Amino acid sequence: MNIRGAPSLPKLTKTAASFPPVRACIFDMDGLLINSEDIITLAINHLLEKRGRPAFTRSIRAQLMGVPDSTNGEVFHEWAKLPIPREQFAHESPEQITKSHSYKLQISKPGTKRLLDFFRLTDGFWVMTRDRVAFVKLNGRLWHKGHNAQRMFSLRG
Repeated sequence: MNIRGAPSLPKLTKTAASFPPVRACIFDMDGLLINSEDIITLAINHLLEKRGRPAFTRSIRAQLMGVPDSTNGEVFHEWAKLPIPREQFAHESPEQITKSHSYKLQISKPGTKRLLDFFRLTDGFWVMTRDRVAFVKLNGRLWHKGHNAQRMFSLRG
């Protein structure tokens, strides 16, 4: 899969590599490998609509991107002017995100499969999700049940 403008990955083999072996790769899956920003936005918009408030604007979304727990912060609540206490919204929003249809259908972003294929030269690698650490074998099987990351890493097979 070629992504226009993206540099091509070097072809590496087990016998000859121009780089030392990869020992660690750290990245945040949220928004990088899966469509989490879209999922969160849909869930928050649902809660805003339920309370008679307008949907996220591009401007407010841009201010909140990359800020941990941003929908519980001052900027969001000043803008949203919700008729419920912050604590109630803080309880409802993760609940809405996990029960939303979109959450169950997380999709990988373009290039995810190619990135994960790049790790095929290893015997496996460790993956940390929000609720556990798991070792992913060459076949891509993630050793813990019921997490959407299992489906993501099965893209490698």
